[in-house]
Order: sequence, then C-alpha cells, then structure tokens
Amino acid sequence: MKVLLIGPQAPPFGGVSVFLKRHKRQLETEGHKVEVHDPTKLSAIYFFLALFRLPFDEYDIISINVQSIYVLLILFALGLAPRTEIVDHNWRLLETWPTYKIRLYSSIINRCREIVLIGQHLETYYRVHGVRLPAQTRVGHPFLAPPLEEEAAILDTYPNDVMTFVRQHHPLLIGNAPDIVFYRGTDLYGLDMTIELIAALRQEFPAIGLLFVIGEIGNYDYYATVKRRIAELGIEENISFMTGQRELWPLFRKADLMVRPTCSDAYGISVAEALYLGCPAVASDVCERPAGALLFANRNSADFLLKCRAALWRP
Repeated sequence: MKVLLIGPQAPPFGGVSVFLKRHKRQLETEGHKVEVHDPTKLSAIYFFLALFRLPFDEYDIISINVQSIYVLLILFALGLAPRTEIVDHNWRLLETWPTYKIRLYSSIINRCREIVLIGQHLETYYRVHGVRLPAQTRVGHPFLAPPLEEEAAILDTYPNDVMTFVRQHHPLLIGNAPDIVFYRGTDLYGLDMTIELIAALRQEFPAIGLLFVIGEIGNYDYYATVKRRIAELGIEENISFMTGQRELWPLFRKADLMVRPTCSDAYGISVAEALYLGCPAVASDVCERPAGALLFANRNSADFLLKCRAALWRP
C-alpha cells in the first residue's frame, strides 16, 4: 500500500513525532511505501496550499496525526473520508470547542475509514465531551520499540558535561519535557515536583542526580524561577539540564529511575521506553500507563516521594 502520514516529523522530538518516525519505519519494513506531510514546519496558509497539491488519489491510506478539524474538512470535501484514518494521541482541544464544532467532528469521524484512540482513557474522554464514536473505532498502542542500533550515534550528540554528570551521580533519575508549558495553570510536566523530590531524596542519597531533558525551554521566566528554587534548596550539584532536540531513550540504559509527574498525559511513551530498557518508572495516575510503572496520585508530592523511594530501594 501507499500510505500518507500527516503529522509532526522529528525534530522536535515529542511523543507524536517519535511515534511517527518509528511507525514509518515499521510500515516500510512491511513493504509499504510511506510519505510524511508535516504541518508543523509550515505556516497555516502554506500548509493548506501544500495539502491541496498532494496527489491524494495515489494513497491507499491517509493517516491524520495532527489536531486539525480543518484538515479533516478538506479531506472530507475531497471525498477522501473512506481512506482517512484519524489517530488521536490526546486531543485536548475538545475541551474548548463549542457544541456545533463537536457535532461536526462527530459527523466527520463517523464517515472515515477508522479512528484510532491512543489509550483506553480517550474513549471516556470523547463520550464525556459529547463526541459520537463510530463503530470503526479501535484503541491503538503508542509504543514502538526504539532502534537499538542507533544508540551509539545518539549518545554522541550528548554534551560531555552531561555524560560526566551521568557517570558521577548515583542513583540517577531521568525526567523530560518537550518544552515548559502549563496546563490549567499547573506545570504540565511536573518539573516543580521533581525538584522538590530531589531535595527530599538527597537526605538518603547524597550523590543522587537528576538529569532533566528539555527539548525547547520556551518559558524562560519559569525556567529562571526553577533555577532559583534549586539554589534555595542547595541542590545545584545534584541537578543537570540537557536542552535541545535529541532522543532520550539511550539514557534509560544508564539510569536508576525514570520519573513522569505529568498532570495530564496520553500515555507517556518515555515511560514505556524506560521499562522496555530495564529502567524502573514512576508516573502520575492521570491516564493509562504501561504495565510495570509505579503510579502515584496526581500532584501529590508525598505520594510521589513515597513511590520513588520504594522504586530506588527495590531489590
């Protein structure tokens, strides 16, 4: 088959872009011809112009991995709904949509080839927000195994000071965020909670280290606030940040614990990667998590500390 994937290509590295990279590789391994059209690299006008130039008749499947009802409307208007697959990785936009837009979206997805919900929790999420799910709905899995043969090349992209930090600290914790953002007024990726966690654990583990990986800082004011808090707690030597667009997973082969204190999430591919590579993981209970992850009550610092302590003392 010839497949068109519409969605973000890495870099930047995020859950969806990593998924698409590996999904493309998987489809090509199965013998399919795959093309990717990335709307995130273009302005809205140029993206839609480029969209209209695509030879849609040549594709057997058009897989939508972006949050855009306008793309769906275009494909619907062109009569391509029967070949369109919608993959929802965590469409939070439904919370802001008026009723007419939700009804329009329901009408469109009921005419598409299928809708793939990445995570069982999205079925409930859709129904709560009044979306009528079609019969051709299935729950997909967001995790695809990382290509281990690329490990050495990825590690070569890490700064020397980061690798020195990794070697000198034990236990080593890994946290990550594609950027610094807030969700309903709360630090989405839980950087604030993670800093307090390290301060608490340092009493038991003086050589503890946290390497927090951030793709794009974005919110420099908040980042400065976090750095000041680290200084106040006296844990500058225990925390290192790595910024820039790099894949994260090789670090899990060197870490003692991966933490994912997100206040909203779709699944957390990095959690699955950590567990796959033999690194324990502690994550918030805001969504379905991979089997084997140790869950704590969302935004509950005491429970977060308790579960991380248990994971680190686990034989």
